[in-house]
Parts: sequence; structure tokens; C-alpha cells
Amino acid sequence: MAGRNGLGLLSFTIGVPPEELAARIQLYRQGLAEAKPIGKFVNPRAATFTMVHCADTDEQARQNAAESIVWYLKKSVALIGSLAAWQEEQQRELGTYAYAKTMQGLDLSGLTFEVLDDMGAVIVGTPERCIERVRRYQQAGCDQLLCLMNPYKIPARAVARSIELFGREVIPAFR
Repeated sequence: MAGRNGLGLLSFTIGVPPEELAARIQLYRQGLAEAKPIGKFVNPRAATFTMVHCADTDEQARQNAAESIVWYLKKSVALIGSLAAWQEEQQRELGTYAYAKTMQGLDLSGLTFEVLDDMGAVIVGTPERCIERVRRYQQAGCDQLLCLMNPYKIPARAVARSIELFGREVIPAFR
């Protein structure tokens, strides 16, 4: 729908590997091919959102971020599910928020940081590892990556160091 309307895409893909994002971006680009823009121009950019933590070692990055990343994902799913519950309670149609219904009562007991990390659904590690992960998003067709670098309770010093490393070592690899 976004592509057909000539809108830029912002995909919230927390918990989704970049390769699955690629299929979504491909659908978006198919819509762009037949775009009838609702604005003054077609915005062909595809962006996504994910959680990022960069540290001097992979172990340090995992230690800093694992709990916060899992908390954020579980909290997000619960909140999205509560939207559907509220809309049903108010006897309102879900419309384009129909996906929220799938989040109600979703069993996330098996969700661990390791699961998310293994599938590449988060960008956590040394600058080198973060570069490898960002490349997967780039290969998926993502034009812009929005990085949540401070979910829940990552210590402020660790967040500042992550931003420093990401800005100094990761971003320049994509210029």
C-alpha cells in the first residue's frame, strides 16, 4: 500500500531477520512500480528500525544489551496486542492495525537474546560485527537504518560508548 501511494517505507522489524525484511521491501518496490503518489512526489526510500549496541568486545556488547533488547521486544509485543484489545473493547474496526490482533497472547517464552542474535535480528557486537550486520540490512534493500541504542536499562556510559564506536567506525564503512 505504501509503495502504491508513493510513500517511503518505514518497517518496524524488531525480531525479524534482514532476509525477511528483503521480501517485505520487494513487495514495497513492486507497489512503487505502479505508484500513484498521494503527495507531490514519489518517495522510493525504504527504512527499517532495529536495536543496536556496539562495544569493544562482542561479549561486552551482549552483556550490556541482552536483557534490554529482550525486554523491549516483549514489551512492544504486549503493547501492540493491548491496542487490538482496546479497539475490540471500544467496538472499533482494526483497519490497517489488524496485525495487532496477532500480537495478543503471543507466546514469547522461548524468545532469548541468543535467538534474536543468531537470526541477525539485532545489531550487537564489536564495530566489525556491527558492520557485517548492517551489510545484511543493506543487501536486503534497506536505504536507511534507524537504530535504537538505548532500550530499557543499558547503562548511560555503555550507550555513549556504543554511539561513539558506531559513529567513528561503523557509519564510515557505508559512505
